[in-house]
Amino acid sequence: YLVVLIKSMLVLALVFQYPVTLFPASRAMEDQFGLSIPQNSDWCFLPFGSYAIRTFLVLFTVALAISIPNFQLVTALVGAFSNGLVSYTLPVMFYIRIFKSEISNMFKAFMCGILVFVTGLWVACTVFIAMS
Repeated sequence: YLVVLIKSMLVLALVFQYPVTLFPASRAMEDQFGLSIPQNSDWCFLPFGSYAIRTFLVLFTVALAISIPNFQLVTALVGAFSNGLVSYTLPVMFYIRIFKSEISNMFKAFMCGILVFVTGLWVACTVFIAMS
């Protein structure tokens, strides 16, 4: 019974986590098509187009997951590339962008050098691991 309970809890977690994961993509598409509701609106229902976009996104991701035979390899590849980007590249870029008026040009050049070095090192290690 414990195994069934744990599996059902995992399914329940996925059911509630999936809409949260898709929310930024659906919101961006709604904004792109002009379907978003203003923040100060009292209207609590979304337009029909919003429901259509969200349904399309769910069906597209389900079809994608079913059609790719080794979907775990795709997610592992995406995770491997995005982890390096999120961990090393984006913090330096955000720091330069936020504090660009407070830091000197020499420090900006130094941070860009670190950015290029870490990105090149990351790409080289990724290629080396993929080749071995």
